[in-house]
Amino acid sequence: MQSVNSLIIRVKPMLEGSLGGLMNAMRTWLDHQKIQPAGFKPAALEDGAVVFDVAFGSAADAALFQTAFAPLC
Repeated sequence: MQSVNSLIIRVKPMLEGSLGGLMNAMRTWLDHQKIQPAGFKPAALEDGAVVFDVAFGSAADAALFQTAFAPLC
C-alpha cells in the first residue's frame, strides 16, 4: 500500500512487448540494492501504453531508482 509521503517514479517500457523484461529488471535491481518499494502498480495511459508507477518512502531510494531507470522514465 502506498503511503501519503511516498515518491512515485513512473517507468515506461521502451519497446512494445517488453513489460516482462522491464518488470524483471526493476525487481532484480531493487533486490540487489536491498530497496523495498512502498508500492508497485501498472497504469494505463490514454494512448493505451502501459507504465509502472513505483512508489518509495525514501527520497534517496527514489532518486537511486530514477537514476538507474532514467532512460525509461
